Amino acid sequence: SARDNKAILGLDLKSAFDNVKHSAILSQVSKLNMGERSYNYIKDFLTDRTAELRAGDLQMQEKLGSTGTPQGSVISPMLFNLVMIGVAEKLADIEDVRHTIYADDITLWVTGGSDAHIEGALQAAVDAIEDHLQGTGLRCSPSKSELLIIPPTNNGRRKTRQRECEKIRIVTKSGNVIPEVSKIRILGMVIEKHGRNGETIARLTAKAANAMRLVKRVTSRKAGMREESLIRLVQSFIISHVAYVAAYHRWLQHERNKINVIIRRAYKTALGLFESTSTTRLLQVGMHNTLEEIAEAQRTSQLERLSTTKAGRKILDDLGIGPSNEAETKLPVPEEVRRQTRIDPIPKNMNPEYNKGRRAARAKALIDLHANDEHARYVDAAEYQRNAFAAVVIEASTGATRTAASVRGAGA
Repeated sequence: SARDNKAILGLDLKSAFDNVKHSAILSQVSKLNMGERSYNYIKDFLTDRTAELRAGDLQMQEKLGSTGTPQGSVISPMLFNLVMIGVAEKLADIEDVRHTIYADDITLWVTGGSDAHIEGALQAAVDAIEDHLQGTGLRCSPSKSELLIIPPTNNGRRKTRQRECEKIRIVTKSGNVIPEVSKIRILGMVIEKHGRNGETIARLTAKAANAMRLVKRVTSRKAGMREESLIRLVQSFIISHVAYVAAYHRWLQHERNKINVIIRRAYKTALGLFESTSTTRLLQVGMHNTLEEIAEAQRTSQLERLSTTKAGRKILDDLGIGPSNEAETKLPVPEEVRRQTRIDPIPKNMNPEYNKGRRAARAKALIDLHANDEHARYVDAAEYQRNAFAAVVIEASTGATRTAASVRGAGA
């Protein structure tokens, strides 16, 4: 209920990629029946590996042991995940505990119940993880693990006092207590105990300041990078960080204002404008999006992406969110149509603003390719204001219009 505490536990595995045993990986390969060829390939990949150390004229070659996956190897994360499959299966059987596993980052959370229930559920999850990891070379690191207790709200305000007898304690098999923290970082997203977002805003402010110093160093009124390149820098080094967290925090109004100020200041710097430039006039230019627009676009994109896969729809179902309406309206292409249809790969880097030369060259190449093909057609469709739509079909060889139509739809 709304009066219950909530808990998030970030469980760290000590030097996971260095300590996982080769025997545990090969055991999973055999258990999953991946085939003799795959088994032998992975076995040869892991065994008899050597490391070469050089210091000046000195050189030493040392044979690596029977633990660890090669850092930087393409298949190392996959091999590690084979061992972690069993962890997910164990956690799925524990009631009221939800989890995510991203490589060696394990996050557990409980969204309600008494403190005793929360403690018991999380303790059962930790015990199940440690039991499964026995013999794999992996073990929990209590000192690097973190427990965040989120107190309930009370008429819009969060309780700030917590009785000592209510304190939730999670203990590993080594007898160490996992420390309680005031904020926790999960895959780059910071969640704070009392629902504030000060740490996130501080991080965005610091990253934006560094990016704006970079912009000022690579440009001037008479030399340096051009405006369109500076805008791309801002989008890469600032807006990308804003988009990463925009849709997933509950922002207070003053926090929204701070982030919008960061966005406007970054674009003013890229455009060579004074910080005192009118906000109204900057918005009229339409050069940038606000936090609210970025959050809406990010949320829509995520819903659409998750709605297209079985695993994604399961995540949405767990969150109580229905699949995207756009995904529901999609229908499979009939097999007889699919066999007669050829779709070439869509070319990349064709932004109408940043890649004008590539777009023009691509258009010329298509014209030359289909200039003598009497069966080729160029088609286009567009939506205009006031529910107006237009479509046109043109012969590629002659440029003659074969079909054209415009439609005005009824207002919703």
